[in-house]
Amino acid sequence: MGRKGIGSLLILIVCLLLAIGIPGFIESSEARYAAIGYEMFSSGDYLHPYLLGIYHFHKPPLTYMITALGYSIFGINEFGARFFLVVAYAIQLLLIYRINFLLFDNAKQSRLAMMIYAGFPIVLISVLNLTTDAYLNTFFMAAVYFYIHYHLKKEYRALYLLAIMLGLGVLTKGPVAFLPFGIFVFLFQSFLKLKWKWTIHHWMALVLCLLISVSWFAYMVGTVPKLLDYFLGYQLKDRIFNAEVFHRAEPFWYYLILIPLLIFPYSVPLIIGVFKNRHTGSNTLSRVFMASAAIIIFIFSLFSSKLILYIFPSSLFFASFIAYKVNTHSKQLQILIHTMTWELYILIGAGVLFFLISKLFIPAGLLSVFLLGLLYCRIKSKDWSFEALNFWFVPSLIALFVGFSLAMPSKLNSYRELFGWVSKSYPSTSTLVIYDHLIPSAELYTTKEVVTIHDRHFQSLRETQFEDVPPTNYYDLNEFEDQQHKLHFDGKKVVFMVKKKDLKFVPTSLSDQFKYRKELKDWYFYSN
Repeated sequence: MGRKGIGSLLILIVCLLLAIGIPGFIESSEARYAAIGYEMFSSGDYLHPYLLGIYHFHKPPLTYMITALGYSIFGINEFGARFFLVVAYAIQLLLIYRINFLLFDNAKQSRLAMMIYAGFPIVLISVLNLTTDAYLNTFFMAAVYFYIHYHLKKEYRALYLLAIMLGLGVLTKGPVAFLPFGIFVFLFQSFLKLKWKWTIHHWMALVLCLLISVSWFAYMVGTVPKLLDYFLGYQLKDRIFNAEVFHRAEPFWYYLILIPLLIFPYSVPLIIGVFKNRHTGSNTLSRVFMASAAIIIFIFSLFSSKLILYIFPSSLFFASFIAYKVNTHSKQLQILIHTMTWELYILIGAGVLFFLISKLFIPAGLLSVFLLGLLYCRIKSKDWSFEALNFWFVPSLIALFVGFSLAMPSKLNSYRELFGWVSKSYPSTSTLVIYDHLIPSAELYTTKEVVTIHDRHFQSLRETQFEDVPPTNYYDLNEFEDQQHKLHFDGKKVVFMVKKKDLKFVPTSLSDQFKYRKELKDWYFYSN
């Protein structure tokens, strides 16, 4: 990789380590993963995921286990929850370098691919926001690396490591882990006209992969038989064909609109790379990269359920394709540098303006220093290289995100500030009751027992069919006619929080139990 590559990698990792502990947990996805990891760490039960004390089987447990490990090392905080995302990011950068070096034997191009990948917004989103996707993409990229390694060097240990990586991917996000890898292998074999000769090692690797993949699912179905229908029907079939169940349905063209933003600022060189020089200097591997990315996006576009990070695996192929094009066509590298320079000026300038308007002078001052430093280096530098530009670009994106998260936490749906106020305003209350909203970060930011009341909103509905006894911290007002009559908090000091817009829907049998009211932002807080 060389000193430049190692130096760039270390700078990026340090920037992220400085940033990951600053923004609060973002509702609902990140806070959900963080809360389940916290309950695993607190209970010592690493096989049964719980969310606010109720079984939560939406995902296999590996992400929660890793999060719990972070808590055990760094404490219950944002840094502990996100630390291993940075580790995953560093591994991904090493993997994309090694993948490109194996395929092209070109250190410069491999370093370009690594730096391009490092700056994709979709990659940075996955590191600054705890979900399964950073870990899944790490296992996917490792599987691609070991597959290529086996193809080139015919070492069987690579085959077994490939099997392990795919199995861990399934334990991270389920069978969807096979999809992007299968697409790449099919295209790689087809474009390069390769034949796969099966040996005993291939069969043993396949068995190993399947054993790892089904291990947790088989254990859970063995202990709770009705989970089989839940996994296959609700979690697999409905996510693909009936996303309305999860309220995640998006139109077919959803990802086509997002792609230019998710790989900003490399959209321009990508388009030029696709439509220019496609007949001259073309390489079979570059076509494999582009076809893999396109088919991954197309297939996920067919799925009913769509979230931004579903197409994260395509970023490996986008970065590798762009690196190949700009390395083999010097004019495209100059276009990339010129485009990125102006985009960076506009981005930082807009950030300074936004923070000044918001009267947040510290972030505005820090970004102004960034901008002045960039302008100074650009003027003084006779050879404005891509590495120098990326040195400014990625930290600027991180700084903008952190500044925005501090300036407007409510826009990112972070409740750290709100629950800090609750803890100070109601120090002696033992129970926090939340009406019609599921807020997992409540148990991370307060020491109170959290009770959720579901009424109208899908987001607050919990799956209690796997509970042995009815939970005492969750009430569904629609399930039984007499549920609301059970909600009495005699003898308990309670804070009842309800969104202002939902106040008219609160049953009087519940609201009449509270005498005092305070308000903060969009919420009312009642106490007895």
